[in-house]
Amino acid sequence: FSAAAVIYQLSVLWLSLPHNHRQGESIMLPSLGWGNRLTILRGMLIAGLVGFLLLPEPQGWLAWLPGIFYTLAIAADFFDGYLARITNHATRLGEILDMSFDGLGILAAIILAVLYDRLPNWYLIVAFARYAFVFGLWLRTRLGKVNYDLPPSIRRRALAGFQMGFLAVMLWPLFSPP
Repeated sequence: FSAAAVIYQLSVLWLSLPHNHRQGESIMLPSLGWGNRLTILRGMLIAGLVGFLLLPEPQGWLAWLPGIFYTLAIAADFFDGYLARITNHATRLGEILDMSFDGLGILAAIILAVLYDRLPNWYLIVAFARYAFVFGLWLRTRLGKVNYDLPPSIRRRALAGFQMGFLAVMLWPLFSPP
């Protein structure tokens, strides 16, 4: 599963490379920049997390690895955009990678937490919400309907941050199933 996650991430990177330019510019930047590099590192942490999906729940000190991987990934998520802005390398590519890796990370973290009996099965609805939304956008485009951008929202960002933090804690081996 980790290899599949890496292939998915590399395909998103490859298909989105033409967007490696600053907003309002059309000339591609010569490098990915430090923010995108940190995002790719975050993607590798998430791929490591995905690798736990086929394994039984780890015991002993290994039980901390899924939580550590996800905690480091969300810490990197907090800094990658900041790093891109201070190095003047904020691009649409970074936004695409960020959204894709956020969705994959939340999906993997929720599935693991459900498999480890730390979250109820109905919580899988949250795991697949982004993919249902993206499918809806694709379907509207396919049917010739207009898709509108979501307006910027501080609440949406705060809710996403809370969700990621909650999932990290749920992956730490602090809680046992009821």
